[in-house]
Amino acid sequence: MLPHPLDGRERAMTTPEPDALAAYQAALRRQRTDPTPLAALAEALCDLPDGRFAAALRDFHSAADASDYAWDSDYGALLLEAAASRCADLTRRRDLLAAAVGRAERFAGWATAGGEGLARMIDTKRLTDELTRVVRAIGGEAPPSHEFDAYAAMRDAGRGAREAVARATSDGLDRVDALRMLRDVYGLSLDEAVTLLR
Repeated sequence: MLPHPLDGRERAMTTPEPDALAAYQAALRRQRTDPTPLAALAEALCDLPDGRFAAALRDFHSAADASDYAWDSDYGALLLEAAASRCADLTRRRDLLAAAVGRAERFAGWATAGGEGLARMIDTKRLTDELTRVVRAIGGEAPPSHEFDAYAAMRDAGRGAREAVARATSDGLDRVDALRMLRDVYGLSLDEAVTLLR
C-alpha cells in the first residue's frame, strides 16, 4: 500500500501495479526490447523543475513513440501513470496523467478490430477517472472536450444514446470513438456503452 496524497489515507496504488508493470517489461524483454531507458525518462519527469518539464515530456513522447509495445497497453502511458502515482505534487501528477490519457487514447485509436479497441479503452477509462479525481482535488474541473459537441447538442435536445449511436454510425465514427462518445457525452459506464454498441 502506498500513501495517497489526495486523501492522506493508505490505498492500493492504481494500476499499473508494480507487478503488472514488471510483467509488461518482461514481455518487452522477451521481444528483445530493453524497457529501462524509457522507464528512466519517465521516472525523471516527476521531479524536474517546471521550466524543464515540457521539453522533457516532449522528449519522452518521442522516445515512447519509437518504442515497442506488448499486449493491449501503450508502454509510455503505463510509465507515465506509474510516475504520476509516485508524484506528491498534485499539479505535476495531473500533467503526467493528462499525458498518459492522451497516449492511451491514441493507442486505442490505432486498434484494427473492435475487440482490440475495447480492450485498449480499459487503460483510457482508468487513466481518465484518475485524472478527473486529481483535477477535482486540485480544485478545478476536468478539462472540457469539444470532440463530441454535435452529440452533446443531441443530448441537450433530449435525444437518447441510441439515437446518438445511429448518428455516430452514419458519421463514420469507429467503435472506439463511439464508445468514448457514449461515456463522455451520456455518462454511460463502460459495460453500458459496450452493450449499447452490440
